[in-house]
Amino acid sequence: MTRLANGVDAARALQRGDVAAAAGHASELESALAGDPRFAIVPLPLPRLRDGWAVGFAVKRQATDLAQALQAAVNELSRSGELARVFARAGVAWRAP
Repeated sequence: MTRLANGVDAARALQRGDVAAAAGHASELESALAGDPRFAIVPLPLPRLRDGWAVGFAVKRQATDLAQALQAAVNELSRSGELARVFARAGVAWRAP
């Protein structure tokens, strides 16, 4: 087994032929392997592994108005497709919750 710093390094090692398979965050693998038809990215069959990232904001407990405004803004970015466009520019698939 080879341990690399992150999924991008693992994907690069895969492209060079240094390893037969690579594992990492889907976004790291996607960004490094974007457009390379030699490779398929599939979920690992690990029961405790979450599909995707939990993204959140930290605000002071008393700042409920700010927390609600941030959530509404992210919801709108998702609904409008803007998050998908941002992710696409980075070569990463947006997976809405």
